Amino acid sequence: MLTKPLRRVNLSKWLSHSATKSGRSQLVSKLPTLTPGTRVLIAEDNDFNRLLLSRIMSTAGAVVSEAINGLQAIQLAEQHQPDIILMDVHMPRIDGIEATRQIRGLMPNVPIIALTANVVSSEEQALHEAGVNRIEYKPINDTRLLNAMRLLLKQEQGAYRRRPALTTKPAQRI
Repeated sequence: MLTKPLRRVNLSKWLSHSATKSGRSQLVSKLPTLTPGTRVLIAEDNDFNRLLLSRIMSTAGAVVSEAINGLQAIQLAEQHQPDIILMDVHMPRIDGIEATRQIRGLMPNVPIIALTANVVSSEEQALHEAGVNRIEYKPINDTRLLNAMRLLLKQEQGAYRRRPALTTKPAQRI
C-alpha cells in the first residue's frame, strides 16, 4: 500500500514489488496498449507524476522522452519528433500553453494532451487556442488517458495516422 507523502523511492519500490511473474505491473496489466514503439514525449516538472506517466507509457509499449520544463519540451519535440505529447500545463521556464504554441509552429499535426490538476475556463480556452487536442485532469486515470491517446493516434482501427488538432472543445470534466 502506498501512503502519502509519496517519495520517489517508495513509489519505485511499490511499482517494482507489484510486478507479476511476466514482468508487467499488476497496476497496469489490464491497461490498453499503444502500438509498440509509439514515441511519447512527457513534459512534466513533478518527479512523481513524470515517473508514473513514464512507467504507464513504457508498459503500454511506448518509447518515452521526458522534459522537465516547457523549454526542454520544445527542444525534445524538435529533436525526437514524438508521435504524441503529454504536456503539463504549469511548468517552469515556459508553461505548457506557450510550449504548445511553439511546438505547433514546428509540428502542426502532432497530438498534444494537456495534463492539469486545475484549470480555469480562461486557461482552458487558451489551451485550445494554443492547439491542445484534449485536456486530461489529474489525478490521471491511466485507462482513460491511454484510450484518449489511442483515439488521437487512430490506433483503434489498427492503422497509425496523425490527426490534425480538433476544432471543437472536448467534453467538460464533471
